[in-house]
Amino acid sequence: MISHKPLDIINHWKEILGLENETIKSVEVPESHFLNKELYPGAYVFYECDNKRWVIVYGKNIEQKDLIHEIGHIYLLKHLNWFDIHKSPRKERPKFNKDIKRLYNGLLDCFNEHHLYRFEEYMILHNEFLVSELECRYIHFNNVPLAKPLGMYLFFYIAYNFIIIEQIRDDLAFYINYFLAGLREHIIKKAKDVGKEINQEIFIRLDAELDKFNQIKDTRHIKIINDFIYEILSIFPYWSKKELLEQLNLISRL
Repeated sequence: MISHKPLDIINHWKEILGLENETIKSVEVPESHFLNKELYPGAYVFYECDNKRWVIVYGKNIEQKDLIHEIGHIYLLKHLNWFDIHKSPRKERPKFNKDIKRLYNGLLDCFNEHHLYRFEEYMILHNEFLVSELECRYIHFNNVPLAKPLGMYLFFYIAYNFIIIEQIRDDLAFYINYFLAGLREHIIKKAKDVGKEINQEIFIRLDAELDKFNQIKDTRHIKIINDFIYEILSIFPYWSKKELLEQLNLISRL
C-alpha cells in the first residue's frame, strides 16, 4: 500500500513515470499562501535553473490526485521533448497576458490528465474527482476573472468527452450534459457582467474545436498543441490574433 505522505507519493510516481533521474523538491506551505494567487487546487511546479531541480509547492491539505497531477506536468514536458527548453533560463522576465496563460494552462492540463489516466491508480482517483464535480454548481464567479470559469469549461468539456472511461460517460450522460449546460449559462452571465460577449454560437464553435483534442491527444510535438490552443482561443474576440500568437510562443518558448 502506497503511503499518502507527499514525499512518498512523489517518489512513487517518479518511478512510475520514468523520472528517476529528475531531482524533485517538495515544499509544503500554509494554505494562506494560495489566497492571493489564482491557483487551483493549491499546488504548482516550477524548475529552479540555478539548483537544477524541480520544485513542487503545495498546501498542507493537498489531495493525492492533485500532487500526482503536478508530477504529471514534468512527465508531459519529457513526453513532448520540451525538457531542454523548459529548463533553460529566460533572458528576461516575460510579460504574460494572465487570461491567455490561464486558458493555455487549462488546456495543457487536459493532455497531462490524458497521459496520467492510463495508469489505473490515477484513473480511479480522477474518476472520483470527475463524478464528484457533477454535483457542483459553480455559481460564485463574482470575484474571479472570466478566464477562470471559461478555463474550467474547456477542461471539463474535454475531460467528460474524451478522458473519462466510456462506461461512466454513458451512465452519467444526462448529468454531464446538465453540468456543462449550466456552466455555459454561468459563463454567458459572467461575460455580460464584465462587458464581454459570449453566446451560444460561440460555444458551438468552441465545442467543435475542442472535439479535435481526440485526434491529437497523443502528440509528442508542442507545436501541434500550440496550434490546437490557438484555434480555440482565437474564437474569442478579446485579443488580436497577433497578440495571441505572440503570447502562445512566449508561454511555450517556441
